[in-house]
Amino acid sequence: MINWLNQSPSQFSANIDSGVGFLLSSIKKGGRFGSTQSTVMTLKALVRYTQIYAGIQGKGKFVAYLNNQKVKELEFDQDADFSMSKLDFSEAIYLAFAKLHPSDCASAQKFTIKLAIEDYTPNSNGDGFALSYLMGIEYKNSHPFSSANAPIAFQVSKNPPSANLNVGQSQSHDITVLNLSDKA
Repeated sequence: MINWLNQSPSQFSANIDSGVGFLLSSIKKGGRFGSTQSTVMTLKALVRYTQIYAGIQGKGKFVAYLNNQKVKELEFDQDADFSMSKLDFSEAIYLAFAKLHPSDCASAQKFTIKLAIEDYTPNSNGDGFALSYLMGIEYKNSHPFSSANAPIAFQVSKNPPSANLNVGQSQSHDITVLNLSDKA
């Protein structure tokens, strides 16, 4: 993992995220990771990870859209203090959905949620930054049935694709939620 972090963190981001998750889930009683050598190597990897992903580098705006309508915008710079609660777009998206007419939620109606970084300017050393995120769907039914033919589809696409992304370039994640049933 240290080698991935030193070579190309953006290219190996999926592997790095999995590796950090594994390391953090492997903590044993007393904060150990097994042998002394394992603990030292793990701590080196975690320290390097925190050096690479040291937070927001540069300035710009986080923007959330529902069906191409802006629902919330948050400006940021490297001095911004963003906790997970401050980067939570769920209430703004929920309120935008609540304003929709019931017929807008009919069968096969497509909704697109877009999270974007806009007007991004890298910091003086030209470094970009990586941002972990979580997207979830909450249903009104607390015990929904399981089905191979679920009545909802969920698709994420990156624009531009990660392989074509350069430092300083913005990437948006377009999230499409599709109601496949005839019920709103």
